Amino acid sequence: MPKRLWKWRRTGMTEYIEREALLEAMVTSDERINLFQAGIASARAVVASAPTANVISAEWIKADERLPDDERDGETVLAIVSGKPHENITLCQAIMLAGYFGEEGWLVNEYPEWERPVVTHWMPLPGLPKNK
Repeated sequence: MPKRLWKWRRTGMTEYIEREALLEAMVTSDERINLFQAGIASARAVVASAPTANVISAEWIKADERLPDDERDGETVLAIVSGKPHENITLCQAIMLAGYFGEEGWLVNEYPEWERPVVTHWMPLPGLPKNK
């Protein structure tokens, strides 16, 4: 076989192999895309059918409209607090753990010595996660 013909056959074969490999990669890529899209659709279906019983309403309650229940005196809640717990500390709408004690007022967990902190809003703490 002449050298030129051999070179042409070898080059042609290489191009053919490269084209086949590219075509196979494209098919594999399309299959992967289809599998990925099927996985997304499956995940969406699972999320849509998930029970919402454990969803907690996380809405802030205005302290001047309602205070925590008296029968749960001192129950820890999240509170939005402002004021000066110390001479060199000023809080402006800080979210902190606090308890309400009726006539004694609010007690902020981090600053128990703070007298009469200004609490504008509060919300109950969410329940503990349930193990399955």
